[in-house]
Amino acid sequence: MPWGCPVVFYTNSHYENAEYVAMVEALRALKGEREFFLIDLYSDSEFNAISKEQRALYMEDAIHPTRAGYLLWWTPRMERDLFAFMR
Repeated sequence: MPWGCPVVFYTNSHYENAEYVAMVEALRALKGEREFFLIDLYSDSEFNAISKEQRALYMEDAIHPTRAGYLLWWTPRMERDLFAFMR
């Protein structure tokens, strides 16, 4: 492991913004060159398939989750992926 420790990056849920898309693409490209784990919430269509009501509860604005968003939407997914990564 070139970093000397496990490194994890994560992306936000889907967000319509060209600069954010560029950042996600750059992370994916860098992942091919460096050894790190990526939790890609942005590209996961199943993860992002929530109702308008859920989105209103989970997101403060287009990119920032609410407490409920972190607790009920993001944390279960991050826990699952992190546990799988650390095994």
